[in-house]
Amino acid sequence: MRELRVPEGTEKIGDCEYFGADFERIVLPASVKFIDMSAFSNAKCREIVLPEGLGEIADYAFAESALERVILPASLKKLGSMAFRNCKSLKSVFFSGDGPAVIESATFWNCISLEEVRFGAGLKATGSEFDDGGAFQGCAALKEAVLPEGFVFLGAGTFAGCSSLARAVLPATLAAIGEEALAGTAIEELEVPEGVKEFYNAVPLCNRLRRIVLPSTVTSLSLKAFGGLPALGEVVLPRRFEADFGLYFPENARETMKIVFI
Repeated sequence: MRELRVPEGTEKIGDCEYFGADFERIVLPASVKFIDMSAFSNAKCREIVLPEGLGEIADYAFAESALERVILPASLKKLGSMAFRNCKSLKSVFFSGDGPAVIESATFWNCISLEEVRFGAGLKATGSEFDDGGAFQGCAALKEAVLPEGFVFLGAGTFAGCSSLARAVLPATLAAIGEEALAGTAIEELEVPEGVKEFYNAVPLCNRLRRIVLPSTVTSLSLKAFGGLPALGEVVLPRRFEADFGLYFPENARETMKIVFI
């Protein structure tokens, strides 16, 4: 195996320093604290050993590399936007310990082989209301997403286009769901936890979605929120929306769906 061992004592991997590196395996010493922008972009390596003590991975750091598996150390506090963008061979990602509080926009965008993600216990958000979102957009092989207790914000387009995603566990701490956060997934049943106030266009193109349950805390819905979902047969939602029923449901909804106001 062709292996690159970065010299002991190195604290920073510089901007584009190993761009396109042609090694099967790269080992970083315990001294490395920071990986700069595009440091390993387009690298041919299938495996990289990231040390405990590493605090930050910058934007695009591993974008379009050949990595197959990544274990992120518990010491990691910041994971940059598009850090693993378009890593088409990446199959699994594990966040050790608490991990970073935020997975930023497009961090794992179009990682089409990604099958498994184990989130850190300290994760609070995927993206923010101020960015374009799409942390895992286009990860077509991802089947399950279990978000930890303490997680509060599911950003816009987080799992959009994750066409194999059949199970998403939303914790009781969730406070907000961004637009198209679950668009085009294979989810069949969605129960939104108490505390979420807005439900705006979160599930378009979810053609297998059969049942949605919204909590009493939801006060805002997008227009025709429950239209264009061919398998949808049951909706449970707060009674405050009953008076304006026609704004949120397709014309024949009462004949084709079970609608429960609570």
